[in-house]
Amino acid sequence: MRTLLLLAAAVTLVSCSTENPTTASANTPADEPPVPAHFQNERDAMPLPKTMDAKLFSDPRLAKVYEIARRIPAVLAQQPCYCYCDRGHGHRSLLDCQRDNHSAGCTVCRKEVLLADRLSRMGLSAKEIRTSIIRGDWKQVAE
Repeated sequence: MRTLLLLAAAVTLVSCSTENPTTASANTPADEPPVPAHFQNERDAMPLPKTMDAKLFSDPRLAKVYEIARRIPAVLAQQPCYCYCDRGHGHRSLLDCQRDNHSAGCTVCRKEVLLADRLSRMGLSAKEIRTSIIRGDWKQVAE
């Protein structure tokens, strides 16, 4: 099982990119990448998908990310994921990255989850967290 998870994480890592694979939409300025898929509010995200169990990961950094997803799923459902997995994997929000081992192999996903957790604990709303993620604040997060 562990070998399978490591192999799947390696495959996911190869398919996860910080580069935008498509051109900007008509609603987005040409010099800004489009905002990836996400829900505008908790109600629209229902029902929330079940995430992978953090106990499946022996690496404490990975387990922490999946534990956060279990704790704040509605917040993560309202966040875009800038690895653009909405295009390559059909994800509808950052929460979908935690349904399987996608985040285990993607630094972008993990950094965004860690930022969302920190800002949520500081009392910021999902919308305020989304503004921070769109601004790129996740790029400064240390794993």
